[in-house]
Amino acid sequence: MTKEIVVKKEQVIADFLAELRAASVETKFALSQSVLRLLHHTAQSLVQVRELLHGQVSQEELIGMAAKEIGFSERYVYRAIELLEYVPDVENLPKGFDNKTVSFSKLCSHFLGHEEKPTRKKKSVECPFCKKTFDI
Repeated sequence: MTKEIVVKKEQVIADFLAELRAASVETKFALSQSVLRLLHHTAQSLVQVRELLHGQVSQEELIGMAAKEIGFSERYVYRAIELLEYVPDVENLPKGFDNKTVSFSKLCSHFLGHEEKPTRKKKSVECPFCKKTFDI
């Protein structure tokens, strides 16, 4: 009787974990699709607003406002605008992209390439007491 309870317990736990894995995969897919659609919509709207305002507000200002509003970095919004040239409609992706596995990052990597992070210039200061130079 004890063996039967242990087997039942293990089966219940295995079923529970399988259900969590399935829900996790589904949720991650939905999240990736939502992020892609949000950034694409933001970029399209930003381009339209920029055209309506005829240069009254700079693109940088609009990007900053949009990024703050949707909770993404300005760089993400800027890359979304760049991506519009290659992916004008997220519902009809270019050949070779599967709607089920595509993400904003994958599209950016493919069409825009990997961006290099700028290297920071080192500044040197001289200590007024010991006259040694230090990089900051």
